Amino acid sequence: MRDNNKRRREYARRQQLFEQLRLQAEILCDSNKESKQTVVLNRMMLIILDITGQRGLNSAKRQALADHFTDCALSQEGSTIELGGGEDRNVISISGNYDIADLAKRIAWSQERTGQTLENSA
Repeated sequence: MRDNNKRRREYARRQQLFEQLRLQAEILCDSNKESKQTVVLNRMMLIILDITGQRGLNSAKRQALADHFTDCALSQEGSTIELGGGEDRNVISISGNYDIADLAKRIAWSQERTGQTLENSA
């Protein structure tokens, strides 16, 4: 009985998060100010992270994240991405300027690294 209640609560929580994500997407579509779009994209990223929950990162996933940052760098000069090792394995050190909108699209819509940003075709 407890497992069933726990599943129902989790289902309701996820439904609420998906609804929040949908509403943020509508706000983003209606927004004309770049500063407001950035705020909405940040909110959407937080919701996506909440939906996916805490997940363990293996070295391939950490490298894929670093590769996404590399692909989204506005300039290759001055941009550095370093993955931690050993005890610091979940630390990523980033410096430079990156296109966060492109990064969000890559993380949300692609299963693997490609040379182009994948757009939602729905």
